[in-house]
Amino acid sequence: MHILRFFAFQWVVNFSLPKHLNIMTRCFKYLVAVLRTPFDIIRFGAWMIRVTFGARQTADSEERLCVVMLSYKRPANMEWLVRGYLKCEFVDSLVICNNNPDVDLRRYLKTQDPRITLIQRSVHTKQGIRFGLAEERRSQYRFFLSPDDDRFLYPRQIKQLFDAMVRNPAVPMGVEGEVFQEDNPRMGYPFRVGCRGNRKVDHLTGVYGFNEAHLERAAALFDQLGWHDLTKVGNGEDIVISFSGNEQPEIIDIGRQLCCNSWSKEGVATWTTHQNFFQERQALHHNLHKMQRSMLPA
Repeated sequence: MHILRFFAFQWVVNFSLPKHLNIMTRCFKYLVAVLRTPFDIIRFGAWMIRVTFGARQTADSEERLCVVMLSYKRPANMEWLVRGYLKCEFVDSLVICNNNPDVDLRRYLKTQDPRITLIQRSVHTKQGIRFGLAEERRSQYRFFLSPDDDRFLYPRQIKQLFDAMVRNPAVPMGVEGEVFQEDNPRMGYPFRVGCRGNRKVDHLTGVYGFNEAHLERAAALFDQLGWHDLTKVGNGEDIVISFSGNEQPEIIDIGRQLCCNSWSKEGVATWTTHQNFFQERQALHHNLHKMQRSMLPA
């Protein structure tokens, strides 16, 4: 049942097209969706096999990790995401927060493990809550990881990122980010998105690795911004955590990354539906940059 739900969601995304498309464009996109189906079976199937039957992963250190995962419009992904993180011995706690009260996540999440804490929100909640949930556990854990629910990391990739976080605790870390590039703006947004490899970035996206010190600094930044209720922050919380290190955040190369087919689906992905999404992010970056400069010694 979990396999059918997962693939059904991926294929619904592929075959759901905007109503404004003309007949020729619609037929072409349907053809692409049909041709894409066997590739989806292969790539997602290989990941499912690995997170279910693959080797368990151990970290290079004795540090433990708390994972905070949010669910909203992709509940069919959660069972498989959870299996991947539970394959990692160093994951000591997995906090799953269902931000969508219209969905009973217990129908989708059947894996039983003492490390899992499931929170069912009674009101629609924004993704800023991820840092509030981490803050509540800051006295128990030093390291935190919070992936978006459309990022399918293999257990060995989770290990790679965690080991990098422990080796370099000065900055938040991830696997993808945005880099300032004013001469090549995207939709008026002067940041190049989807950057990967081993490098510094301006903002982390998709997967957020941070520690207790970053959380403390991020909390101060949220207060300075007037964002006192993180359950209502639906854009830019990733930029705030990106400004919480001693330097720019860093991303590492973990090889090929697997994403949900809905990563850019209108009505599912936040960046496609949140009004003025990129304009808000640009303004927030400039505000945080000015705040950062004002704190430098004269």
